[in-house]
Amino acid sequence: MENQEILIQEEPSYLDAAKDGKSSGWRYIAGTFSILFIWLILGGIATAFLMIIFAVVQGLSLTDITQLIFDPSLLGYIPYYLVLNTGFLFFIFGIWLSVLLIHRRSLRSLVTWKKSVNWRRIGVGFAIWGGLILIGTILEYLVWPESFTVNFDARIFIPFAVLAILITPIQTTAEELFFRGYLVQGGSLISRNWIFLSIWSGVLFALPHFSNPEVAENIVVVMLTFFVLGAFLAYISLKDGTIELAIGVHAANNLLAGLLVTFPESVLPTPAILTTTHFEPVYSLISMLIMCTLMYLLVFVWRGGTKRVAEAETSMG
Repeated sequence: MENQEILIQEEPSYLDAAKDGKSSGWRYIAGTFSILFIWLILGGIATAFLMIIFAVVQGLSLTDITQLIFDPSLLGYIPYYLVLNTGFLFFIFGIWLSVLLIHRRSLRSLVTWKKSVNWRRIGVGFAIWGGLILIGTILEYLVWPESFTVNFDARIFIPFAVLAILITPIQTTAEELFFRGYLVQGGSLISRNWIFLSIWSGVLFALPHFSNPEVAENIVVVMLTFFVLGAFLAYISLKDGTIELAIGVHAANNLLAGLLVTFPESVLPTPAILTTTHFEPVYSLISMLIMCTLMYLLVFVWRGGTKRVAEAETSMG
């Protein structure tokens, strides 16, 4: 434990970056409500407005516009993707505004305690997680080929892929700045225990996904899958001292998942290369656990030594 404490003193974590500004509890409460208001209320208004614009441009009738409220995917892949992601522009703006005005510090302080973001570290997270998704998808296709249909159409796929590559990182980075950055830093005011912070982040990350259509397949298993991903991303962020790896992992997860395979229950229908007949929650959870384990081993063990968890009030051993 003494050696671990020495390491903590020598190498700060992004939790310490919160001390650069105003970090009292009421500020995190006010900031959280401000972020949620800008994201959900103002972003929701902008989303509805954009949806109506697309409907008018496409010449939809009043009846069709009413149906869009329940199923915006009727607009088509690209318009629906733009509509669905509009709120995330407000989300990231709300985070920036709250950190700047309420906490008096930079947006970068949610990512790292250093003076600049390590883009290579983000790339490492993206490459490893993306590789694991690709390998897992190929293996699943080889084992259960009858469950998949190849529906690649370059005329639809390429424009959508270009748009997804540009927009998806904005969506996933906004979520990481909030769930692994802002909320974990705020949670550290309660306890800097790595177990608490990982669970805290996992629960808060899972909650907004409760309305996803795939949850209806098996609410416990699907929500547990979201929890595992959220808790794991918090854990490797604490372990690494920054949320750079998590930003890369989340971007790869959402981008490749949407471009490689889609399924009828997906919250975001995409013109993916493969379509599977049905979403299997248990398989998804098992795959997530295996990928998290391999990611940890590849980054922190097999590449030459395990780094410490950023805060060690609870001993790892």
